[in-house]
Amino acid sequence: MPADGAWFPRFELVRAREALRLRFRLRPAPALTESLVVATADGDPRRVPHLKGPDIDRLSALRQRAQRVGAQEAVILDGGHVSDGATSALLWWRNGTLFAPPFSLPRVDSVAARTVRGIAAAVGVPVEEETVRPSELDGAVLWAVNALHGIRAVTSWVDGPALALDPARTDAWRARFAALARPLP
Repeated sequence: MPADGAWFPRFELVRAREALRLRFRLRPAPALTESLVVATADGDPRRVPHLKGPDIDRLSALRQRAQRVGAQEAVILDGGHVSDGATSALLWWRNGTLFAPPFSLPRVDSVAARTVRGIAAAVGVPVEEETVRPSELDGAVLWAVNALHGIRAVTSWVDGPALALDPARTDAWRARFAALARPLP
């Protein structure tokens, strides 16, 4: 990895001439954002929903469809319940409790979401799993979290619930999240 610049590396397992090969791609990091708009996905195209890699192309197409309606992220539902984001894990706040979709729903076990949950445990914030429909998030503070952007506030949901914002809490938790980062040697 170059010592200078902002990078978004990717390791990929690819088939080349009937053999599996591990490929490294050094990509420039996209611009980082602190907030985003979401839209409900028009389905779940994933074949392996518990793993991040195998469905990247399908999830990219899902996200592109969300972008056509003014969102930056697609929210994937399972049986009408909030399950995952195309490129982010979803967490929400109500009455001082941090919530996440249950692991029984098809979703990636996000390192970023686990990190936020670990911070919550360290500072004594209750964390619960909750099965919710989008309408049940009306008035909640919703975050989309991933390793690239960290914690992003969801400012609105296209044709979805009216979300609340809590800038002070979001900024404080972003600082906690960022404090855990360590530079590569």
